[in-house]
Amino acid sequence: TISAETQMEAGREAGLQVVLMREIEAEEAARLKDHPNWLGLCWHDEPTGAFWGKNMEEKYQEFLDYKETLHTAAPGRPLFINDVPWIAAPATPWWIKWNTAGDVACHDNYPIMSRKRRARTIGNEEQKSGIPDTVTLAVSANKETKPVWLIVGAFLTRGHGAFPFRMATPMQLRSQVYAGLIHGATGII
Repeated sequence: TISAETQMEAGREAGLQVVLMREIEAEEAARLKDHPNWLGLCWHDEPTGAFWGKNMEEKYQEFLDYKETLHTAAPGRPLFINDVPWIAAPATPWWIKWNTAGDVACHDNYPIMSRKRRARTIGNEEQKSGIPDTVTLAVSANKETKPVWLIVGAFLTRGHGAFPFRMATPMQLRSQVYAGLIHGATGII
């Protein structure tokens, strides 16, 4: 694992802000608390999906405890999770809980699928899981009081799995970004 300090310095050299994608120890957070390139920390990727049917309540409490630890060691550094776009029942209550607990509401929504499969649309009336739906829920659940970041699908994956994403066209990428911004996203990743 590359140290957080090394990641911050790489961010400084590249002129970028860094979001750490893992827990760091309180001592390390305290050392880095004033680093100008540290934007925030993402505690876990997609907890609604990753912990579903497992130890969700225990993991949620673990997140809240870590949030207190991080805020003591590095006041002002946002801590959040990145969640899935699964907002339909039965996931809705947990999705809202996870997406209101952090300092930033963040989720991904990748609608551009392989041409061999039926694409999820950027706004899916049938499934209610399109970018307008997920961003609107994040904004309203947080009563417009915190940043809402959307991670859009701007990549390609190989394989024939359940989610064979393909690279978005420039028009599709613009559509994802605009759909997010129009519905209240304050940041695009």
